[in-house]
Amino acid sequence: MNLLSLLLAMMSLVYVNHDIQIATFRIYKESTDLLLDINMDSEDLSLELDIASSELSRERVEEYINTQTAFIFDGQRSLLKVHSLSFTGDHISVQSSFDVSITSFETIEIHNTCLLTLEDQSNVIAIRLNDAERDFLMNSRRTMIQVTL
Repeated sequence: MNLLSLLLAMMSLVYVNHDIQIATFRIYKESTDLLLDINMDSEDLSLELDIASSELSRERVEEYINTQTAFIFDGQRSLLKVHSLSFTGDHISVQSSFDVSITSFETIEIHNTCLLTLEDQSNVIAIRLNDAERDFLMNSRRTMIQVTL
């Protein structure tokens, strides 16, 4: 009987519903380019933009990201240029780069309100620069961070 209880308890862990609202923003360098990859729920983005998922285009996503975020490198703001979108299941991946050539910098100030109108939404900022990995959680109570590299 104890073995059956243990098996049932273990099986219930497999079927836990993961409805955590998280988007990830990964900043990294490739060659000399400073890039940003974003992953989020496509349905949430569609709701935020008030359009159907099939209408999510590179231009619409770029406009939304640039109005909901600010990336400031040593006091200089850089806008994002979205290069491509890819859809996997319920998620959208956005591949983008910053519009100014940034060769070196000491600080990044990030403002991020993407999808924060949704209940319990959080955004994870993953910075992969200078052979270091740093992650930051942003939400409706924390929409700005400043990072010294």
